[in-house]
Amino acid sequence: MGFKIYSFELGLALTLIALVVHLAMGGWEASLRKDPLPHLSLICFLFIFLHGLASVYWAKYTGEGGINNITRSYSEYLWPLIFLFAYARYGNNDGLPWALNLFLGMFVFRAVLSVVRIFLPQMEGYLFIPGINFIPLANLEADLRESCLQASYIFLGKMALNRNWGMKAVWAFLWLAAGTGVVFGGGRIAVPLFGLGPLVLAILYRRWIPTLTIALLLGSGILYLNSNPSVLTQLPQEAEPARRALSGLLFMQKQSGGDDFATQQSDEFHRLLREAGYKKWTEDGLTLFFGYLIRKFDYESYDQSIGGEYLHQLKVDAAVATGRYEKGLWMYLAVFGLTGFVLHMGDGKVKKEGENEVLKWVIGMMRKELGDRS
Repeated sequence: MGFKIYSFELGLALTLIALVVHLAMGGWEASLRKDPLPHLSLICFLFIFLHGLASVYWAKYTGEGGINNITRSYSEYLWPLIFLFAYARYGNNDGLPWALNLFLGMFVFRAVLSVVRIFLPQMEGYLFIPGINFIPLANLEADLRESCLQASYIFLGKMALNRNWGMKAVWAFLWLAAGTGVVFGGGRIAVPLFGLGPLVLAILYRRWIPTLTIALLLGSGILYLNSNPSVLTQLPQEAEPARRALSGLLFMQKQSGGDDFATQQSDEFHRLLREAGYKKWTEDGLTLFFGYLIRKFDYESYDQSIGGEYLHQLKVDAAVATGRYEKGLWMYLAVFGLTGFVLHMGDGKVKKEGENEVLKWVIGMMRKELGDRS
């Protein structure tokens, strides 16, 4: 089937097509928004674009090929900036409630399908639903935690924006239900992200007492879990995904939960990936400041893996070659060097207040929208 087309890529393509049609019919003389976009974003776009051109040129010059692999990797770095440009000049929020409800329906459908899969273990293969997802039916735990996590953010936003306390309670209940799905989806990263949702919302609203309260509750829960890790081992076997998910909050003691082999294999892979990212970044002066060129995915070596063994180093090598570290830090620091990292995190010069120009602009827009509805 080739490369999977992610929903955000499809959404970006559709919105850009609609934008071109709108401008063609209404003229190019006026924009719908007047919010100035930080200059950093344009410089960042040009840097990534030139970086990608260099990778493509090297692939053609050396005869390695894999240009489709390479451009696919760079597209994931460029699409947020393309969307940012289009939204800053032409975007409006008239269709936002409708879009959120559409996404919410999609996430709920995926979550329900994942739950049904528990009672129908004979389901195998893949299920492709246009506009919803490409779902592996043999292992829906990953889809359960992903869909519930994203649905939880929408539930949380609806709870915050609704003025009716009865409806607030309904959305809060649904948010907690989504959190249960996140936990039983077995995601060690998804659980902290779920817990940070209310904290980020309180910060956006600049409600400092709720922010402090939520931070204390989260900190207390993590501290208790680290002080009593045996709580996880006492969970029944049926709660294995929950044990694995909550084990991601353990910092003081090494505790992987019940599925030791699978979890330790995952830990080992990510450890090797972090080490590979640091090694690649510090390879020489050029990679330190400008990163390295993304290469193709080596299908031949991957297909030659013996008996389908879980070969960590092979997977790490493939991830490094294509710039897919699963962590934003190494995705930018290793691939684009200090130059790309600074362009993403600041405006290229040191500020005493340590502001991030683009992030400040985005948060300002979010606060404006929240203020308009509160």
